Amino acid sequence: MLKAAVIGCGRMGSIHANSYARGRRVRLAGVCDLDGDRVNAVAARTGVPGYTVLQQMLAAQRPDVVSVCTDAAHHLECVLPAIEAGAHVLCEKPMSGNVPDIETMIEAADRRGVLLGANFNHRFARVAQTAKRRIMDGDIGDICFVNMWLTIAVTAEVSEYFHLRSLHGHSFDMLRYLAGEIRQVHGFLSRPPGRTFHSNCAVGMLFNNGAVGALVGSYDMSNVHPMERVEVGGTKGRLVLDNVTAGLTYYQHDRQEATVWTPVNYTRRDVQSEYDFNLTIDNRIEAFLDAVIHGNPDPAPARDALAATRLIEATIRSFETGSVVTIDGS
Repeated sequence: MLKAAVIGCGRMGSIHANSYARGRRVRLAGVCDLDGDRVNAVAARTGVPGYTVLQQMLAAQRPDVVSVCTDAAHHLECVLPAIEAGAHVLCEKPMSGNVPDIETMIEAADRRGVLLGANFNHRFARVAQTAKRRIMDGDIGDICFVNMWLTIAVTAEVSEYFHLRSLHGHSFDMLRYLAGEIRQVHGFLSRPPGRTFHSNCAVGMLFNNGAVGALVGSYDMSNVHPMERVEVGGTKGRLVLDNVTAGLTYYQHDRQEATVWTPVNYTRRDVQSEYDFNLTIDNRIEAFLDAVIHGNPDPAPARDALAATRLIEATIRSFETGSVVTIDGS
């Protein structure tokens, strides 16, 4: 049985800790956070030791797997010691808003011979995986376009491009997961009255396979309403992914009827529940553990986070210059 540890005991860290604590193939061995009250609360709930000094936890528990769930600004300083301690690391998104930091993490993991994965949990929803399977099976033919929106309510204004860098790693990862590499982007940003920084985006894009795409995102919507919708149109049909976990609709071009698939465990069709969304993180962790146990590549490696971050930075350059930006190495 693998030993796991969690660094960062906020909302996402608590979810990771709970998932490990429930696991059949892993045992939660310790949790760590600079905030003593926060780490003590998670440690008491899960019945494991809590630490406020990272190196102490790594030395005492010697975990096989570590989830890094701190603020993104602290990911590098947490990921590197965990890697050097020989642990496989699953890092929350965004891994960093800084491309060189992600490259440094990847180089360290490669050098130490451990896995470094990104928690792009949206693609581990059964809705997304079912859509991917239908695309790979040729059900929609050649992809013509992809439309996506991802919107939530976040009042924090950390920096000019906080919205893009914090949220849309998920968006670009989902677009790449379903439709492949993106060659060019053209970004527009806006802010409503009362905002200091831009909190809305629209991004046009061209994929390597010739498909076109559009992304709309916002931090000014409601958390009560659906947060995500993805539409993939092809030469033979169209797929619509509803709110990450809610369901998948398949429209075949030569049929009037649509096929609707809803996961059996979906609890509320009108509003996505916390339970449904947290299952995507359970699925992500299980996939990471599978890769560790069987010695396989991780299905959402840090290189995918690097690709998403490069797309975000290209979108920022596009907005600042008012031009289409081509992605290096696409």
